[in-house]
Amino acid sequence: MLFDYDKEADVLYVVFERTAGRCVYVETKNEVVLRIDTKSDRILGMTVPSFSKRGEFTVPGVDVVASQSRQPSRAKAKRAHGAS
Repeated sequence: MLFDYDKEADVLYVVFERTAGRCVYVETKNEVVLRIDTKSDRILGMTVPSFSKRGEFTVPGVDVVASQSRQPSRAKAKRAHGAS
């Protein structure tokens, strides 16, 4: 799982798994955009706009708390989840 937070845009990008297959984008009621594999119907990732204004946001298996003092930089978020 990879997290990438864009502080300027206040958007959190989450990648659960990468694939070269076809996918569709679905916007939920709370404006989160899910990226879904068309073959398996698996959620591959999501985009969370206005992340810092949401308070607490839960990703399955990981609790992510949005606050001005806890927003990770892109580099820290990538390092924390094994990306380079």
